[in-house]
Amino acid sequence: IYNSGKDTVDLKDFTLSVGNSSRAKISSKILPNQYIILCNVVDTLQYQIFGKVIGISSFPSLTNSVGSVILKSHTGKLLDSVTYTDQWYKDVVKKLGGWTLEKIDLNQNLCNPFYNWAASKNVKGGTPGNLNSISKTYLTANDLIIENISILNDSTVKVFLNFYPDTSRLAQFKFTTSLLGDPKRIVFDKNNLQSFSLTYTQLFKEATNYQISTSGIANCGG
Repeated sequence: IYNSGKDTVDLKDFTLSVGNSSRAKISSKILPNQYIILCNVVDTLQYQIFGKVIGISSFPSLTNSVGSVILKSHTGKLLDSVTYTDQWYKDVVKKLGGWTLEKIDLNQNLCNPFYNWAASKNVKGGTPGNLNSISKTYLTANDLIIENISILNDSTVKVFLNFYPDTSRLAQFKFTTSLLGDPKRIVFDKNNLQSFSLTYTQLFKEATNYQISTSGIANCGG
C-alpha cells in the first residue's frame, strides 16, 4: 500500500479484504509517500529487503485469474479497491504466473480499469515496496481528437485517437466521412485500444481528399 498524502496515517484496525470472505486487520503507521508491503507473517523476512513490511497472520489468499481486493479504514470507509482479471496482464506468458499486476497511474481512475493496469516490466517480476515499474501519469484531454490516420486497403482506414475512448458507450459513437458517408463497419483494435478501423462500402479514389468527422465519443479519463 502507498500513502500519497501529506500526513502520517494510523492504520490501526484498517482491513484488507479479498473477495467476500477473507479479511485481515492491519496495525501500523504509514508515513507520507511511504510504501508498506503487506504479506503473510511467515513471509516477512523474505520481503524485508524491499522495504517496510507488515506480516499478517490471517493474510487472505489472492486468486490468479480473477478476484477483488478492498482496503477500508477503521470506521469501514472504503479507501481503495480493485476487481481484477488476468486479461489485464495483456501478456499471455506473464499471466501464467510469477509476475505482478501493476497500476499505471495511481491518481487516475479510468472508466475501464483495463487501461490502467498491466504486467510488471521489472525483471524480478514486480517492485514490492517501490514505485511500480510501469508507472506514468496519464494526460487526459478534455476532448478526444484524431491524431493520425493510415490507409490499410482500398476501403479501410485505421484511426488513432489521442487518448482512450469510453468503449462502454460504443453504440453512441458516430463517424462520417466526406464523399463516402458512414462506414459499414467499425472495429476496435484489441491490442491498441486507442485505435480502430473504419471500412466503407465504396472504394477510395486516387488524388481525392476525404475528411472524417466524429460525434458521441467520450473520453475515458473523465
